[in-house]
Order: sequence, then structure tokens, then C-alpha cells
Amino acid sequence: MLVRWLSTTAVLATAALAVPPAALGGPPHPTNSTVPCGIRLVGASAGVADPAGELVFMMRNIGGDAVEGASIALDFRACGSDVRIASTQPEGVFVLCGDRIVTTVSDHQGMARIRILGAARNLTGAAPGEGHHSSCGGSGPPGCVSIYGDGVLLGTAAVAAYDQNGAGGVNPTDTSLWLDDAFRTIFVTRSDLDFNGVIGPADLSLLLSVLLAGGSTQSAAGFCD
Repeated sequence: MLVRWLSTTAVLATAALAVPPAALGGPPHPTNSTVPCGIRLVGASAGVADPAGELVFMMRNIGGDAVEGASIALDFRACGSDVRIASTQPEGVFVLCGDRIVTTVSDHQGMARIRILGAARNLTGAAPGEGHHSSCGGSGPPGCVSIYGDGVLLGTAAVAAYDQNGAGGVNPTDTSLWLDDAFRTIFVTRSDLDFNGVIGPADLSLLLSVLLAGGSTQSAAGFCD
């Protein structure tokens, strides 16, 4: 356990070097900070990441004050091979591919708004998918992404993806693959787009909305596989 803790600490310290300098006003506090309970990986259109995947983080210290310049790290290492993070992310989002960590930094209001490019691996012959839930709803294991603010664990999040196979953007093939998951006897998080612990009509509605809006017509050019 000590070796694992030291390894995680070292990786997060490395991630912190990828973002601007140290936060002001003390470290973020888990109770006062706000992080998403679910992450929707998206594609892009004309090189712009789909707004359907926007995530909002609010960093506040123990006194409730905004923490400017906080290093926000999202650790995807526990998610397994079913979650695929793009090797190139939008401006302001940094990725350490080998460690499967995505980082950003809070602004003068303690806030960060980002979108993460990526996809699921809903492919023939691939693993059946992870079954992590989240604090958004449902029961079962917690979300597989650990979220840190200046090295402080702030929460966990589940991960789903509109782009089910990482090819051709979000298209009818992804809808077909989503339907396969909907009729599985096991729960797979990648298709639970509303993070309520059930794959159903609400998730399909979200997927179709992204398909019709055209914000994810392009898949990532490469992944941290």
C-alpha cells in the first residue's frame, strides 16, 4: 500500500508540473469544492470539442474562498481499457498519456470549464466494458476517475462516451453499439450517459441529441492506448 501511495503521489506531482504555477489561497477542500460526478467523453467538429461534454469544476479552500491556479488532475488509471482518452486535447487541457491523467487549472474565480476528447472501446473482441457507477445515482462501485485539486482527493466520477468505437465521430454505428449495451445482461458505464445506474431511453435521447447536433462528427486522431 505504501509503494502504491508513493507511486500515485509521484504521478500527481508530475501532473502538477504540466499546468501553470501554484494555487493561491490554500488547497481546495473536498466539502467546499465542486466536481462532476460523471464525465462524458466527446468528439469534435471542425477541430472544436463538442460542448455536450463540458465539465465544470469549482475550487474552494477550507474557508470557502475561491482557489486561483489550482492544479486539477483527473486520474483515469482505474478505468480499464474500455475508456480511451485522446492523446491531443483542447487548449487548456493537458494529458499525460502514459499515466492516463488529464489536467487543467482553475481561473481567478476558482473555476475551470473543460471538455475531454475520447471514446469508448465498444468493439468486437474487446473487453465487455467497465461497470463503475458514480455519485450521480445508482448503486455499485464508485466512479473510476479520481479527481484531485492540488493533490487533494475531491471526489470520483464515472465515465461514459458518445463515440462508442472511436471511429468516424458519433454516427449511426454508435447508436447500434449503444443498443447492444442496452440489451446486455451486465451493466456497462460507457453507455450510461445520464449516470443514473441504468441504461435506458434517457441515455438514448442524449446520444441522439449529440448525433443530430453535429458537434462530434470527428473522432480523436489518436488515443492514449
